[in-house]
Amino acid sequence: MSKTPVDECPAGREMDAAIEEILGYSGYFSDYILINNQRYDIKTWIWKDWTPEDPPKGWRPGIMPRNYSADIAAAWELAEWLVQNHEFYITNFYNPGGWSASYRKKSGSDWIPSDTKTAPLAICRAFLKANGIEYVEVPE
Repeated sequence: MSKTPVDECPAGREMDAAIEEILGYSGYFSDYILINNQRYDIKTWIWKDWTPEDPPKGWRPGIMPRNYSADIAAAWELAEWLVQNHEFYITNFYNPGGWSASYRKKSGSDWIPSDTKTAPLAICRAFLKANGIEYVEVPE
């Protein structure tokens, strides 16, 4: 794993996990999970207070954080948080072939942009930066 600056971080489960952490759903990835004494060798998101050997009831092999960085419906929930807590806008006008999601904490302060090819990824990057996250751990 390597620390990747938020503005260089690709859409993916590691970014989604960083967002879940901010939202209060701390956890980690496990390469396996044990359910009903059967081992499944599949990457699975586990909440921090649980283990792969003792997951929450109803947990399934391969369960992952919500797909914020690729699903506009999930990302839009983050955009709503940004609107409630900051000045925020998203547009494809200033970024030909892509999207720009920008926020600022107070009127008159500088806008902090997140420019990329998709709206969900731009929103996620803005959300992470608005919450003080500068880097995301991603596989090398």
